[in-house]
Amino acid sequence: MEKVKITELRIGNFIHDPNQYGGPLNIIIDSIAPTAETAQWWGGIEPIPLTEEWLINFGIKKEKIPSFEGQDMWAGMQPWSYNDEWLFRGPPNRLHLVGYFNTQIQYVHKLQNIFFALTGKELELK
Repeated sequence: MEKVKITELRIGNFIHDPNQYGGPLNIIIDSIAPTAETAQWWGGIEPIPLTEEWLINFGIKKEKIPSFEGQDMWAGMQPWSYNDEWLFRGPPNRLHLVGYFNTQIQYVHKLQNIFFALTGKELELK
């Protein structure tokens, strides 16, 4: 699995640390700048693959695929909404931001980051 670049992280992101805890971690420290002592730890951080369970736990709802869809690039792609607005289409491990087909969100921290960039709010677990 690929490693997470420290520049991709924001405080509050969920990550996976196989070196120590073996499960999801929420970055709650006041700084994510590595020091000589923490550089090795930062080098082992892995992204958490985005799954349907993560989406649901964030309050993102799986919507019904409309039967009236045309034959464009979005046809047949699973819609996902937040607060009744469609934000994403596609399978959980390859989400596309609606209106931006070339986007592909595969990891939890990237979903958190794009949600914050679009709304100015943190995506929190429900």
